[in-house]
Amino acid sequence: TRTKNAAEAHREELTRRGVLLVPVVTSGDASILPPPSEDDRRFRAAPIKSEKWIAWIDEQKGDANVAADVGVYVGLRMDGRVRSSGTGVPPWARFAAELPPTDGAWGGVLDGMDGRVGVDT
Repeated sequence: TRTKNAAEAHREELTRRGVLLVPVVTSGDASILPPPSEDDRRFRAAPIKSEKWIAWIDEQKGDANVAADVGVYVGLRMDGRVRSSGTGVPPWARFAAELPPTDGAWGGVLDGMDGRVGVDT
């Protein structure tokens, strides 16, 4: 919920940039997050096949020597490739400032190809 709350401060700009928050709870009770509301539709979604996401995240943490109890984020490009990743809360303000809006001159053919947000390890 800390990550979701931090994202809320930048919700409008993140939504304009096509950012969709999909929280995956890897430990504890996933029901701590209420399901996305109708108002959340363009901003937050519920993961499907959570167990597969959890297994993949655990594998990535192991490969990166990140402790199991440390929160991580993975940002994907619109074409599905990893754009950025790191520990802790995602840098929402940086994403809101650096990612291009999904409409207008930069939307469409180059979606996901801007490469402006680097990998945080």
